[in-house]
Amino acid sequence: MRGWVYCMTQEGTALVKLGWTSRPPTERAKDGTIGPAPLVVVRAWRSSQARLLERLVLRRLADCRVRGEWLALQIADIEEAVETTARAHGIALAD
Repeated sequence: MRGWVYCMTQEGTALVKLGWTSRPPTERAKDGTIGPAPLVVVRAWRSSQARLLERLVLRRLADCRVRGEWLALQIADIEEAVETTARAHGIALAD
């Protein structure tokens, strides 16, 4: 499905949320605020296969999952996983 794969963080936590949305990620961030600290989009990739890409990357990073789509990883590690997975599966990305 066409959309974005995104990374979000929340102040006060070292975790990173990896997800997908068919709407602009900044709109998605407004929906998901938990507690007093807002979610902040730190990276997003547009793709015609965003849902598939998100699923593949989460599977690849399964050992780093803390809960749901929240990962205990650095943004750079997630960026590498997204880009490597996209290349391996022939999924085009745009920033």
